[in-house]
Amino acid sequence: MNINKYAEVLRGNLKLNGLELYEAIVQNREIGDKCELHNFDISLKQGKTISEKWQCSNCGTVVDYREKRMYELGLNHGRTK
Repeated sequence: MNINKYAEVLRGNLKLNGLELYEAIVQNREIGDKCELHNFDISLKQGKTISEKWQCSNCGTVVDYREKRMYELGLNHGRTK
């Protein structure tokens, strides 16, 4: 799995200034775009809230709960066709 600075910020392991945070978010999206099949099974926050973040165990990209849910619904929809 790639080292994802954005995930480390969310875990509280890394502090970045504004530009560095922006670059980490861009890196996060680029990592995710290269993944063939996401598996968002790593929770970065406890509890089931809309702000909960999830990390893909295949590529390391981080998404929020809504993005994770929409991805999973899309996969399920594609499988039923």
